[in-house]
Amino acid sequence: KKATIPSDGRPYRVPIFSFESEAEIEYVLMPEISCQVVLKSEQINTAQFPILAGPVDLVRTSGFVGRTSVLFIASGEKFALGWGSDEAMRVQRTQTQERKQDHLTRWNIVTTTTKLFLSNIGAETRTIKTTERVPISELEQVKIEVNSDKTTDSVQPDENGFCTWNFTLEPYSQLQASLVYKISAAPEVQGI
Repeated sequence: KKATIPSDGRPYRVPIFSFESEAEIEYVLMPEISCQVVLKSEQINTAQFPILAGPVDLVRTSGFVGRTSVLFIASGEKFALGWGSDEAMRVQRTQTQERKQDHLTRWNIVTTTTKLFLSNIGAETRTIKTTERVPISELEQVKIEVNSDKTTDSVQPDENGFCTWNFTLEPYSQLQASLVYKISAAPEVQGI
């Protein structure tokens, strides 16, 4: 339909189409990147038109909550939106390393311990998908293994080195988690 755009040099928005879609919602935490729990939604473009790349205003029932951007999204394609951090969640991450050398084989061993402390200060239960990363070795002279006995829920990394937990925190509760892995490197390997 026709639209009247004032010629004052300022940007104006013109509604082209709208659509509604069911959304899958989850809370995501990647503490190596940021110690904030982010609300993420995944939905499908159910319109018969593509969504062009550009800015997106995020509006919830409480009103405007922020801005993000999307790339080109074809009709029928699934896309994700980040809705910002959850104010009720507090996260602290610490990482320590212990270095030693095996006297018999002369291999250098670095044990890394990552500890997470999560706190829910809100009145609602939160289930948080938490992801930590373990290095991946492409060399025979470097071996990496997760210590299942000291790692929360004995989680093992996937083929890309990501360890994933789904933590549920009741209102006003706290939780501690840990990931322990060992890097063993031959004496000729530098930079470990």
